[in-house]
Amino acid sequence: MKSRGVVVLGLAAASAMLVAHAPASLAQTSVPIIVVPRSATVPPMVVIVPIAPPAPRVEMVPAPPSGQERVMVWQPGRWAWQDGAWFWQIGSYVMRPSEASTWIPGRWDLQPAGGYMWIEGRWG
Repeated sequence: MKSRGVVVLGLAAASAMLVAHAPASLAQTSVPIIVVPRSATVPPMVVIVPIAPPAPRVEMVPAPPSGQERVMVWQPGRWAWQDGAWFWQIGSYVMRPSEASTWIPGRWDLQPAGGYMWIEGRWG
């Protein structure tokens, strides 16, 4: 679908699939936490935006929830495009798929034909 210089392919509700209930041991923290079940799958989404995102915000990374230091990792915030404007999605702690996993952040890539395309982050 093309609208006002933006191309969106895929399911807009994909991000809603990422949010799950945190374990009770994590419920007492004020730090944003996203728990993704190992069985969760998120359909790919392609977004091409006509203008570059603003510079990333500097986030103060809080300590991970007590006792979760080895199983949780901070995923930094990012600029997202919605309804024709940029908005900041704050970072959060997420469960690692394995203790050796590292998070490779997503990025906005300038496209040869113009516009910026979001490349999702992934576990490495």
